[in-house]
Amino acid sequence: MPLGLRRASTSARPASSTPRLPPPTRTCPARPPAAPHASPPHATPRSACADPPLLATGDLTVSSKLIFGEDDSLSSHPNLNYTSFAAGKENSSVDTFYYVRVKEIRIGGEALSIPEETWTLNGDGTGGTIIDSGTTLSYFIDPAYDLIRQTFIGKVKYPMVADFPVLSPCYNVTGVDNVEMPGFGIVFGDGARWDFPVENYFIRLEPEGIMCLAILGTPRSSLSIIGNYQQQNFHVVYDTEKSRLGFAPMRCADV
Repeated sequence: MPLGLRRASTSARPASSTPRLPPPTRTCPARPPAAPHASPPHATPRSACADPPLLATGDLTVSSKLIFGEDDSLSSHPNLNYTSFAAGKENSSVDTFYYVRVKEIRIGGEALSIPEETWTLNGDGTGGTIIDSGTTLSYFIDPAYDLIRQTFIGKVKYPMVADFPVLSPCYNVTGVDNVEMPGFGIVFGDGARWDFPVENYFIRLEPEGIMCLAILGTPRSSLSIIGNYQQQNFHVVYDTEKSRLGFAPMRCADV
C-alpha cells in the first residue's frame, strides 16, 4: 500500500477479479495545530508520490515516497498546480482533515450539473471534500456520484457488464489495447484544475478484460474523498505554511 500522510493505514490485499474495498473513512493526515488566521509554527511542506497501488498492479514490491521539506524536482515542475485548503474557523473538522474546495466535476469536457451546495462543508462536519492517501478509491456524495456514474454510462462506447460486484459501471474491453474513455477532472473553487489519466479513475481487471469505474458513492450525510487510487503517479504536496495543496503528474517510481 502506498505511503500516505495519515495517522492510520489500511493493509493491502492481493488483487483479484472482485476487488475488496474498504468503506470511506475520515483518516486523513492530521493537520498541525494553528491559531485562527495564522500559519502553523515551523510549518514544513510534506509531499507524497504514490506508485500505482497493489489494486492496480498486483505487485507486492510496490512502494511509494514520503518527503519532508522542500523538493526541488516538484517545485520546478512545469505542470505543478496549487489549490487552497478550505477555511472554516467555526468547524473543527477543518483543523483535522485536509479539505479542498471543489467547484465542479468535468467528464469528457462537460461540466456536470451538480448543485453547488453538494460541496459545502456544513457546521456539523458533513459535506465538503477531503484528500486522503489512506482511502483506497474516491468517494463522492450524492447527487454528485449518481451524476458521475450516469454521465460515464452515457458516454462510454464499450459493452457494459451487468451485475458486477461493488463497482459500477463496468465494461468489457477484451482485445482492446488502447482503451479510450472520457476525460475526468476536478475544478476547484480558486480555478485550479486536476485532470486525471484514465488509469486513475478506471480499474482494469485481468484476465477478464473488464474495466470498472474506480469511484464509489457515499450518503449525502457523509463527505467526499479524493482517494489514493486517483493520486497514483502524482506528486502531491501538503504546504501547511501557505495552506495549499500542490499536485503535479510524475512517474513516482523515478522520484
